[in-house]
Amino acid sequence: SDPSSSLSSSDSASTGSSLAARMAGQVPERVRQQRRDRAMAEQLRVARAVAAAAVGRTCNVLVERPARPEDLPAAMARSWEHGFSRARPSPRERMRGAWFVARSESDAPDIDGRVYVRGYLPEGQFARVRIVGHRDYDLVAEPVAPKLPLAKTKSPS
Repeated sequence: SDPSSSLSSSDSASTGSSLAARMAGQVPERVRQQRRDRAMAEQLRVARAVAAAAVGRTCNVLVERPARPEDLPAAMARSWEHGFSRARPSPRERMRGAWFVARSESDAPDIDGRVYVRGYLPEGQFARVRIVGHRDYDLVAEPVAPKLPLAKTKSPS
């Protein structure tokens, strides 16, 4: 039999009701939560592996804004082999120097992780950075110095 046949025509997505949520044979809440937890743990493992693979690479980022103190716990990098300490620095130590929130060319706003850049960058502009660490879904980077053109020298005649 059709499980939706007993539902009235007034049931709709516009009222916020879900036909699937009211079907018979629902998975118990405890089991749903366990499955969600396992899926999220696997997703975090994958995200960390992807972020770790980015360390050492350079990329272009859009500099969105200066970082606020509450942004910077996310910027505490995992990979101490890249010059970061696992010790929890004080808020003052975290804010030492300039930090900016940016996103790479492949990051969607409000969906993907952020790139936290340590150093001075022009807000609202694109910049080239080197990824130096990561924190779960976010990357930590430093600006790459722009390449200066070689000075032209006169060749001896």
